[in-house]
Amino acid sequence: MKLFKIFLASPGDTDAERLAAEEAVEEINKSIGSRDNFRLELLKWENDTYPSVGEDGQDVINKQIGSDYQIFVGIMWKKFGSPTKRAGSGTEEEFNLAYERYTNKKDIQIMFYFNSAPIPQDADLMQAQKVKDFKKKIEDLGAYHKPFDSTNDFEKKLRMDLTRYVKDFIKEENAEIEVASSIKKQEKRQIIPEIKESFKEFLNDIEARFAHSKVDNLRLEDIYIAPDLKDLNNGKKSATIKVENLEKLTDAIDVDGTKFGFLGNDSAGKSANCKYLFQKYFELGLYPVLINGTDIGSNVRPETLQNIVEQRISEQYEEAFQLSEIDNARVIVIIDDFHKATKSKGKYWSVLMNNLEELFQHIIVTGNSLMPIENLSKQDPFKNFKLYAILEFGPKFRYELVNKWNTVGIETRFLDHNELLRKNDAYISHIKAIIGKNYIPSYPFYLLSILQALESGNVQNPNYSIHGFYYEVLINECFSKAIKDRKEISLYYNYLTQFCFFLFEQGAKDVSLEEFDAFHKMYCEKHDLTYRKETILETFDSAKLLYVNNRIYIKEKYVYYFFVAKYIANEIANKQEIKELVTKMCLRVFRDEYASIIMFVTHLSKDNFIISELISIANSLFPETNVAQLQDEISGINELVEQIPQQVLEIVNVDDQRDEELREEEEMEKLEKELEEEKTNYDNFSLDDDVSTIDFFARITRAFKTIDILGQVAKKHWGELDGEQKLSLVTTTYNVGLKTLDFYLQLLQKNSKEIVEHISLLIKEKHFKDKHSLEKGIEEASRNFVFRLCFMSSFGITKRVSNAIGYDKLKNTFEKALEAQPYNSVKLIDLSIKLGYSSIASHIDLIEGYKEEMEKNKLSLVVLQNLVIDYMYMFDTDYKTKSRICNKLGISVQEQLRIDQTSTVKKKD
Repeated sequence: MKLFKIFLASPGDTDAERLAAEEAVEEINKSIGSRDNFRLELLKWENDTYPSVGEDGQDVINKQIGSDYQIFVGIMWKKFGSPTKRAGSGTEEEFNLAYERYTNKKDIQIMFYFNSAPIPQDADLMQAQKVKDFKKKIEDLGAYHKPFDSTNDFEKKLRMDLTRYVKDFIKEENAEIEVASSIKKQEKRQIIPEIKESFKEFLNDIEARFAHSKVDNLRLEDIYIAPDLKDLNNGKKSATIKVENLEKLTDAIDVDGTKFGFLGNDSAGKSANCKYLFQKYFELGLYPVLINGTDIGSNVRPETLQNIVEQRISEQYEEAFQLSEIDNARVIVIIDDFHKATKSKGKYWSVLMNNLEELFQHIIVTGNSLMPIENLSKQDPFKNFKLYAILEFGPKFRYELVNKWNTVGIETRFLDHNELLRKNDAYISHIKAIIGKNYIPSYPFYLLSILQALESGNVQNPNYSIHGFYYEVLINECFSKAIKDRKEISLYYNYLTQFCFFLFEQGAKDVSLEEFDAFHKMYCEKHDLTYRKETILETFDSAKLLYVNNRIYIKEKYVYYFFVAKYIANEIANKQEIKELVTKMCLRVFRDEYASIIMFVTHLSKDNFIISELISIANSLFPETNVAQLQDEISGINELVEQIPQQVLEIVNVDDQRDEELREEEEMEKLEKELEEEKTNYDNFSLDDDVSTIDFFARITRAFKTIDILGQVAKKHWGELDGEQKLSLVTTTYNVGLKTLDFYLQLLQKNSKEIVEHISLLIKEKHFKDKHSLEKGIEEASRNFVFRLCFMSSFGITKRVSNAIGYDKLKNTFEKALEAQPYNSVKLIDLSIKLGYSSIASHIDLIEGYKEEMEKNKLSLVVLQNLVIDYMYMFDTDYKTKSRICNKLGISVQEQLRIDQTSTVKKKD
């Protein structure tokens, strides 16, 4: 077994990277090292030296480490290190020794890596400059070095570089041996697998037309994220859903055989996952072979399957080899689109799989969601497989994908971190609006399509917003695959528009074949057409817009909402009954279907009636309340507490905090999806039911949905609406939120005494053993609890309104809205909007002025404090600004404030 020794040199601020280097070496040894018959050994001063005496400490390390290593790995970030008697630092001296050896003997490989993460403000700038000078020095010596922006990035790059170097070394050594012993032919050659360059290109090919402004060719490695998977192996036995991630699930190989099946629809990313697994398993020391289900025809005999696999080996590896030449236990066959094998005839799958399992221990297949039930034989071909459904991306993966998209082709060290965060937030806001309530599946294909549309901003239909344009692009893509004659697309567009509105009028989600036949006859008669019903259905089924299986229904929600809204947009100018329909739905947006249709109508139409009706109805909500000003009208709430509860800013890394927020959002989204499966009281609320009978929760829901719709209208059409329209939209959005808040606060304020008494009673009952000692603090605790309820509702609605309407293109309108209603509540909404698109440093004077104005208004002040805290958790803030604002607002900050949020290293005294 070939041994390669690696010496690791670095200053004292790279502990995480030194640990990562150990993990990389260990992983290589366990995976491809055992396959390719080599081992790496990492030499580190902390592990491979002992106390002794020499010229100085570095001299002792030099002598004990010696020169018995083949690879030198150096790492630096912001620290250069302490000088020795022979060099500017220990790391520099170690590099000098390695470089001298390279120039004299050429028997050493030198790899240097520099951390490109931002230098923290508390760093020693002299040390940072020395690092910069040293980098220039080794460049002048001819050294090629690599940047990394995180510990994970370093570990990945080091692992890949060590692997490539060792494989190149062994390949050259084997070539020399082969030449030297060409006369004596080896009985069995050693296979050192290398993926063909052409196949590497294929593995990185996204296989979709995604254009990016920063790179000529977007690659899979640029944007790939391993998805979460739903465990299907318990069937309906378990009430809980087990979720695993593809990356973690495939980290280990079962020695008795790894057999997975990953299921999903055509846009779930199955092929991308196969490509990812091929590269992963290759790096883990296996011999992956990727085939497609279409490669397997009717002949499923073992020898035929073996020939197919060996043919793919010759296409995918630089040096072709036979299965008999390698350890078969290391072969893993990956079959994409297994459901297309044997010409999609499921009755042959059991025989096919039995033969595959006889040949190979490790098999992974992907297929459509129906694959397990499409098998027509009595035997289950997947009885030995663990089956998983590929899940849609949740908030965490959506954000990660957006971040990848926004950093492709750019070195992160050249990016302003806060600017990137705001760009990410803006894109996520658009994605949320387009995805809506599961309008489209949140798979990477759809998300990347949205990102491309957002980046291009190319809206071909002037009546559509960017969102409406995106839905139309998706639908056109579906039609283009199913309709050969482009002249017929308008027919199918109109047909689907009429059919979806027919479903809407019927209050139905699907129809029987007989009911569809009746609709088809009615449509053909109305439009004087002669078309076979079967032709229409086959086309829609092929386009994946309708699903046909005894009953007929719309495949995706966005298709239904788009075409119902399209019908309304087409007819609203001419038909009074359509205007009346819009009015009825605007009054009933607490029902998801009506809210979604109205949202889509605003995507597809700029008709003034829609906007004026939305504003009119919004202004009629909560007629018994006033706009919450958060001024004198909340005196009763301010009297609940003697002083504001101390607000604390915990020092956290901004990216870590965002990850935590995304995890919470993920859990909330899962809960919402579970609740969506249960019918609510509003799902059966019709257009003719009396809206005056709706309950408290429906009224709140209607207000929030109205806020969201008004905000979307203002943001989508900011460039076309006149100043009065924009001001009316912004003011109405503010007022709906603030009237909702007033309704809630007055409810609490009027009943605060009873609420406090009730909470006090609960506390007494809970602490009955020591109620005498608690008696004094019970009422204070109860009052604090009620005050906190008021704060949470005030802060929540402030953020809800600002998130719905906030957009930098509307800032002139926001200024006018504030001038018209200079209340504390509007000031707080306005500040929240400003902090969404600009730095807090540019608003210090404004924040300090608000603090003076709200000094005696406890509720307003605590909302102000938390807007600032919320910003500092979500965006990087320099020490000076953070300290000044927190001191002014009375926000307590932990002692470690001087450690900037971008740093993971504590400042030394």
